[in-house]
Amino acid sequence: MIVLKGDIVRTHDGLTGEVIDVWGKARSFIKLKCASSGMSIPMFESEVSEIVERSSKKGGKEREKRKVPNSQTEAGNGMRQAVAF
Repeated sequence: MIVLKGDIVRTHDGLTGEVIDVWGKARSFIKLKCASSGMSIPMFESEVSEIVERSSKKGGKEREKRKVPNSQTEAGNGMRQAVAF
């Protein structure tokens, strides 16, 4: 299971909290801020049993593409402009 920063997760031990940090390559670690005590506990990502809630931040393909102004791509007659270097 892939856990991301900002996820609300539940562990096998029954702890619930927000993931405030994720690190590691072969064995991923997370830092969980417990909802009940407010303490930050480091643990393996494999100890997470389920993701309760995931924030829906836009990213990747959902981002709006940057638009290039028409003056750089097209001339007034629909032809591309020549650019002098």
